Amino acid sequence: MDSVEFTRSPGITDELGLWTAGIWGAVGCDQRSWTGTSNRLVPGIWYARVVSYGEEDVDTPLFSNVVRFRVRYWQDFRFRLATVHTGAVPAGYTYNGDTVRAAFRDLNGRGRSTRYRVCYRRNWQDVCVRRRTRGTDWNAWRVDIAPPWAGFNNGRYTRRVVFRWYAGGRLIEKDSLIVLE
Repeated sequence: MDSVEFTRSPGITDELGLWTAGIWGAVGCDQRSWTGTSNRLVPGIWYARVVSYGEEDVDTPLFSNVVRFRVRYWQDFRFRLATVHTGAVPAGYTYNGDTVRAAFRDLNGRGRSTRYRVCYRRNWQDVCVRRRTRGTDWNAWRVDIAPPWAGFNNGRYTRRVVFRWYAGGRLIEKDSLIVLE
């Protein structure tokens, strides 16, 4: 049986030389790639190697060279957009004079903060709000939906307010609310 080992500290081994703190998985003898951990590798420096057990002596493992690599921070964002008067209008709707709560969260932001911005169209101009999360907590703020959010824009009547969330310089998501008259 061959296996792949991953660890953060390659100096800690057991009596056979296997890494004691890490993640491992079985591989086939003709397999050229491996993509199977049930859990993700946390960001940081990792070490990997292949462990092979010879056909004659299964008690003595053979080790490949150790490869050092970096796992980059993965992003898992959540956002919410809803009226604060939940009983007054159905989900996805708001009305002139209403207050909307926008929220953003970085699920992998433990011990760090994430800068983000939310852009929306107000009075026919784009407005961007820059904010920062702390850890994995929700970062929420309120927007007053005041006239003329809905109305004529370039000859077209529009009732939709579109919010766009950006983090790390890229568009994460967009959501919209329909303004009831």
